[in-house]
Amino acid sequence: IAASNVYTIKNYGPDRVAGFSPIPAMSMVSYASGARYLSLLGGTCLSFYDWYCDLPPASPQTWGEQTDVPESADWYNSSYIIAWGSNVPQTRTPDAHFFTEVRYKGTKTVAVTPDYAEIAKLCDLWLAPKQGT
Repeated sequence: IAASNVYTIKNYGPDRVAGFSPIPAMSMVSYASGARYLSLLGGTCLSFYDWYCDLPPASPQTWGEQTDVPESADWYNSSYIIAWGSNVPQTRTPDAHFFTEVRYKGTKTVAVTPDYAEIAKLCDLWLAPKQGT
């Protein structure tokens, strides 16, 4: 892992190293150690909530709240949606129709997932990050 981090930083810059720590509710020490490591490297700290799949993606980083967000029908007010690590058709099945319907009004959608998951076929663009990038 260390060698991959050094390689990535040397060849692409520190902001290309991204990671996440366990949620603070599990242990502040484990959360702080991962966040501090990435911060010292100059890397990007992601939120573990992004990978829960049933919680609103990017909500904690953007608003500072875990689940205090509008309902999925509010996606219709968006002009650009990034589904990063959230496979909406599989994990939020009752809400998936909102994601598909928003495209009728011209909303651009992007899926960031390493595999061609169900969400990728619903998006305008699929980004498939590889390990070490």
